[in-house]
Amino acid sequence: MIRIFLKENGLTVKGHSGVAPRGEDLVCAGVSTLVHTITTALEEVAGEMIEVEKVERGEIRVRWDRLGEKGRVLLRTLELGLREMETKHPEAIEVRGSAEFD
Repeated sequence: MIRIFLKENGLTVKGHSGVAPRGEDLVCAGVSTLVHTITTALEEVAGEMIEVEKVERGEIRVRWDRLGEKGRVLLRTLELGLREMETKHPEAIEVRGSAEFD
């Protein structure tokens, strides 16, 4: 199962969906694509200072001190996409926390 933890100062993604073998798993590929797109957008579009740490295979942490308005919109967009995937694949994805914070 892929577990996504959304917090005010970062997000963590851990695990594999197990829907298909590694390299063929479209659920894992979808989550990875969303997360990598958002990390690039946070830096390039929103101008946010973030730290991306690939802890080990199947785990990534993204941290920031504080996000501006654009960064928060991007993070909320990520959450919406991940929650949509969670709805369609509840056996494979779990999203905890929220991107809605002050």
